Amino acid sequence: MVPRLLAPLFALALVLLSSRPSAAQEIRVTENSPPEVLLAFIDTNQMTLPADLVRQYASLLNRLDARCEEERKLIGDKAVKATQILKEDKDVDLTVLQMLRAWDNAVPSGRDQGGCGSILAVLMVMIGG
Repeated sequence: MVPRLLAPLFALALVLLSSRPSAAQEIRVTENSPPEVLLAFIDTNQMTLPADLVRQYASLLNRLDARCEEERKLIGDKAVKATQILKEDKDVDLTVLQMLRAWDNAVPSGRDQGGCGSILAVLMVMIGG
């Protein structure tokens, strides 16, 4: 009788455990974290981040890195600075992720490793009105 009762309890425990996010689905922020993790931290102020959110930042950094001469870290730094300037000077509140998306959309897809800082500057003027 006991084994028949344990089987449903065991199955229920497996279902409950599988519905919880695993450590692999979350990324912990450290001082050595890659740029995409640090940018997600800046936007969320959370020390543990969902991996799918971090992948969004990584994807945008990769896309811009492929089309711009700036390295991923510098792209991230410029995106952060742009959001700070827009907030301070124009009271425009954008997340770094929003800025990366806008910048990615503004850089032509066929662009071949030119500097993208000037595109970001024009984008800032357009956003700031």
